[in-house]
This record gives sequence, structure tokens and C-alpha cells, in this order.
Amino acid sequence: MADRISNLATSNLLMSYLGKTQNRLIDLQYQMSSQKVSPNYKGVSKSSQYLLGLEASHDTIAGYIKNNEIMDVRLNITNSAMDGILTNVNDFKKSLKTFDTQVGKTESNIKDIQQRAFNSLVSMQAYLNTSVGGRYIFSGGRTDKVPVDMNLTTLADFQATYDGAAVSYPTTSAAHTENFTIAKDSAAKTNWLTFEQDGDGNAATAGIGTITATTAQFSNVSVGSTIEITGTANNNGTYTVSGVTGGGTKLQVNTRMLTNETNNANAIILKPGNNVAQSDTVTLAGGVGAGDIFSVTVNGITLSATAGGADTLTTLRDNLVGQINAHATLGPLVTATANSNDAIDLIADAAGVAYTVTAGATDVAAVGAANTNTVSSVTANVTTPNTTLTATNFTDLTFNRANNRITVGAASLGTNALSSLTVGSTFTISGTAQNNGTYTVAAVAANGDTVDIVPKKLTDEGTAATPTLSFAGNQAFTVNAGDDTITAAAGTYSSLKTGMSVVIAGTASNNGTFTVTSVASDGSSINVREALTAEAAVASTAVVSNADGTVSSKKYYLGDDLTVSHRIDEDRSIDNALNGLDPAFEKAIRAMAIIAQGAYGTEGGLDQNIDRATNATYLLVSAYDGTASGTPPYGTENSSNVKDLLVTLSYQKVLISQTTESHVSYSGFLEAQISNIENSDPLETITRLLDDQRALEASYQTLARIRELSLMKYM
Repeated sequence: MADRISNLATSNLLMSYLGKTQNRLIDLQYQMSSQKVSPNYKGVSKSSQYLLGLEASHDTIAGYIKNNEIMDVRLNITNSAMDGILTNVNDFKKSLKTFDTQVGKTESNIKDIQQRAFNSLVSMQAYLNTSVGGRYIFSGGRTDKVPVDMNLTTLADFQATYDGAAVSYPTTSAAHTENFTIAKDSAAKTNWLTFEQDGDGNAATAGIGTITATTAQFSNVSVGSTIEITGTANNNGTYTVSGVTGGGTKLQVNTRMLTNETNNANAIILKPGNNVAQSDTVTLAGGVGAGDIFSVTVNGITLSATAGGADTLTTLRDNLVGQINAHATLGPLVTATANSNDAIDLIADAAGVAYTVTAGATDVAAVGAANTNTVSSVTANVTTPNTTLTATNFTDLTFNRANNRITVGAASLGTNALSSLTVGSTFTISGTAQNNGTYTVAAVAANGDTVDIVPKKLTDEGTAATPTLSFAGNQAFTVNAGDDTITAAAGTYSSLKTGMSVVIAGTASNNGTFTVTSVASDGSSINVREALTAEAAVASTAVVSNADGTVSSKKYYLGDDLTVSHRIDEDRSIDNALNGLDPAFEKAIRAMAIIAQGAYGTEGGLDQNIDRATNATYLLVSAYDGTASGTPPYGTENSSNVKDLLVTLSYQKVLISQTTESHVSYSGFLEAQISNIENSDPLETITRLLDDQRALEASYQTLARIRELSLMKYM
């Protein structure tokens, strides 16, 4: 190395210059290929803080845009479901208004409107159970829970639960929206209920069915609400609350039962007139020849049509329709319309006004098939209003609660005194000391001596007379490391359940009340929570007075009323409080169910409670657009309605749309600012790249030339 002109220091210095140029060239090559100034924030150190702020804002805006897009989808589907609900409510409202104003309601009309009500309930349930991406949109905060379950299968099943009399659908909002399940008292005892068929225990006085709790668990239960009893031995079922007494310890429920009463000579049975119009169909048939005669007789007035050579069954039918409607006496009584099957449909102009109708045909020409003219009844059980059975039918009546039976006096036996009552129809009793009221016929004796009513009553359970457990025999008491044990013969404690309280008496050291923690599989022993004293088998008693069971509200809504907030930007959010419990939906559901309840011809049927149509119409109008006028039939109603809810939804959709547009615009601005910092200028970059490339090439050439120089070449 001594023969080199340059020394090591000079060489290292030159190499460092080449390295710097090389690094600069690499950076420029990256900028050229990526169009970015630097792969990291170090390369834009002077602007890095500003860039970080811009990128954070951009990410935040992108998050808002994405969330708003998801929310917009939910609102679109919610809006679609609400449109369906609006149409469903409006369609049924129109049908019910038409029915309510209709003169001469028939059995067919009533059954049709009840089926429409039930179908509308099914539709309401389907719309309110709409889900988006696995989230139920009408369930409040419980988005994974199906919000509405009215246990709808068929109209008949619905009417079996809600008969409209003993168990009627709640009419008030408070009763309709009850939501509770109680399986024990405040001391956690599960044998906490006493069921009494008659609260005062006297069958000779008016009966009031009562359910009594050991503590005030019923304080907040609304009168008129529907409850469901489960877990009992004899009283499982659905009941309507008629009263809350005893400081919240006692529920009174609607019942249908007689009071023992004998030889009442003042009793009157009233057969209410049907709130429907009698209707019949007269059918003309056979061959038609000149001179053939077809006739219809209504209330003894006969109208006839004689066939000419060109007449057919259709022209003769139309002839009779015209005569009936134009007749001075029959026209105001019935209305005749042409039926497509060469028949005449007759319908009374007033509900409950009965008429008689017969028809005949005379085959004069003997052309073709023999002529016939027949009558078929369309509406059954049409009676004249206020048909009464009194002393002219029976001398007296006896009422018996045990077998739900009304019996005529001895002097009226075998006279068919009650034979005009029909199974499934209703009648009203008056003039008695204890049994005035309306009842549904369950059975009528063939000789008309007795009529049985359809009962709805509790069975005594958990009372002193009918305890859950009443045992007398040998019991042994064992002290354990855990719960102590009471032992007797197998099966002794089989009726007991965890949580029940059992009263022990007759022992030397273990008299008292104990809480059951477990029951042996063969019922031979129970473990109890409280401490026992060891004691060999001793003759003693174990009594459990109250009954086990659960009292639950019969509710339709299973979600919650939590308000869910959605933030649309840093400063604003929208609240979504819409759920299946909203008064708009609640009123519509209540109206539809009030119409659907109660089978035709029964005490609770729509035909016997025709005012329900007007009341339900008010609820539907209030639920639809809030324009219902007049006095609310069931008390003050909440003002929410479906149309207003749709307006709120539309506002939220517009707000999200406008906010998203603003976000997109601002996001574009941020992207431009970020690009100005991050992106390189291609023209500037390639110019610098070429300059450094030439400089590097020249440097290498110079270095190579210098390294060739040596003193040896000058010697």
C-alpha cells in the first residue's frame, strides 16, 4: 500500500461520500416506485405530528361512515317492517269499521271479522319479530331475543284461552303490559300460595275465587290483567284478575260458579237476543217449463213466480228477489239478494229479529227434472230479544255449586221447562238471592229438568282442609356435616319440593318450621336448611299447608325497553327507543285480540258483546294515526301511533344520510392533505434520481482512476 498516492483515510472518506450518494439513490428509487416520500414517519419528521393527526381523524371518520352504513340498513328494514304494520293496522281498521256500521250482522260476518282479527295478530307478531343480521330490531337492548310471542296457533286455540267471559283479554294498557313471574314469597319459600274456590268458604253465598300469598307479592298487579298459574296440583290455567286485596297478598280472579240456593220461585231466565241477523238461503232447482210455479213464504206472506216459455231458474229467481224487496211488509223486514247458484239469500234488516221462511215449487209442465225449492238456514240460534222463562215454564229453581247445575222444582219436572236452552248458548238469571248473572250452557237434560253451566273456578289447594302434606307417623332426625335430615317411610315426602316449608310437631326437640333443601328420590327423607337436634324415630307430624306454584303475567312482549343510542359523529347521536312494547303496537294488538276472543254463540263471544267493535275501532284509529275522537273506552291511552313512528324513522334516515355525505366529503379533504405530505413529486424525484445516478457513476470512475495511480509508473 505504500506505493499508493492516496492514503487509507482518504480512501475511507471517499467511500463514505459514495455511500451517502448510494443511500440517497436508494431513497429516490423507493419514492419513484411507491410514489411515497418515505416508508416511515422519520422521512417526514417535520410533518409527522400533523400527519398523525390527519390519519387519526380519517380513521375516525371511516368508522363513523361504516357504522352509519350498518345503521342505515337497519333503519331501512325497520322502515319496511313499519310500512307492513301500518298497512296491516289500516286494513283491519277499515274491515272493523265496515263491520261496526253494518246493519244486520250475521254469524258469517262475525266469524269472518274474528278470523281477520286473528290473522292481523299473526301479521303483527311476524313484523315485530323482524331481524337484521341476527339482531331483532324491535326487542330493545335484548337483540338476541325474539321480542313478541303471543302463542298464536289457531283462532280456536286463542278463543279457548281467552273465552271473553271468565278469561277476557286485557282492556287497559297497564293490564296488557304486565310483566312478572313469581315463584316464591319474599322469604324465598316456594309453598307460598293458597287457592280457594270461594274466599269465604260458604257455598251459600256468592263465590269469589282467591289466590293468597304468604307475603305481599301481588301489590303491583293490575286489575284486569291476565295471569297464568303453573306448577300446582289442581289449578294450572289462565285467569283474569278481578281484584287485589289484603295489602297485596291476595288476588281475586274471575269465576263462573253457582251459589247453593233452593226453591227460588222468583227466578227468571232471560235468553238474550242475538246481536246478529237471521239469514237463510232459498235454492231453486229442477227443469223449467211454461206454467211451473216457484213460491217463497216469509212470515206467512207468500210470493210466487210463474214460468213463461222463455223463463229459466235465473229469471224466476230474479223475479222473486224483486217481489220480496218491493213488498210493503217484507221489504222492511228482510233483504233479498241473488245468489250465483240460482238461489236467493235472505237476511233480516235488524239484528235479533226472527222470521219464518218456507219455499215451494209446482211442476205444472212436467218438463225435465222435477222442480224443487228448498230453504237452508245460514244463521243458527237467532232468538227474539228478551225471550224469558218464568213461572209459566217452571215453578221454582234450585242452584247447586258442586255439580254446576240448575234444576226446576218438583211441580215442573218432566215439562221440558228448560228444553229451549241449547248447548253453547248463553242465558241470564235474575230474581235470585245469589245467582244473578250470565252463564253459558254446558248441557241440558233431555226432559228439560236441568241445565248445567260451563264453570270457571279454582280448586281448594294449600288450605288447612287440603294441605300439600299432612303426615302423622314416626320420624327420625339426623344431624349431618351439611344439611340435617328428617327420615320416615318411603313416599312420605314425595309431594314436597325444594324451597317448601314444613311444620314439624310432636317431637321432643325438633318442633318448628323447616325449609326443604332436597328430597330423596323415594320420598323417604328430606334435608332441611335449619339445624336439627339428633332424635330417634318418634311419633310426630309433618304438615305443609300452602301450595307450590308460579304466578306469571300472560305477556306478549319478551324484550326490554332499553333505549339504544347510535353515535353518528363526534357531537351527535340518535336514540332508538322503538320496541314491541311501544303504545302504537300495544294498542293495535290489544284491539285485534279483543275482537278475536270468545267463540261465536258463547257468553264471551263477539255476538254477545258487540260493543267491542266500537271500542276496538277507537284503539285502532289511535294506534294508526292518533286521530281517534271521543272518550277512550278503556281509560286514557298513550299517544304514540304508527304514522308518527314512521316520521321519526324517516328523520333518522335523512339525518344519517346527510351526516354520511358530510363524512365522505371531509374524508376526501383529509385524504388530500395526507397525500400532500406522504406522496412524492414524480418529476422532482426522477430529476434528482438521474442527477444522483450520474454523480455516483462519475464518482466510481474517478475513484477507479485514482486507485490506478502509483509511484511505480513514474520510476
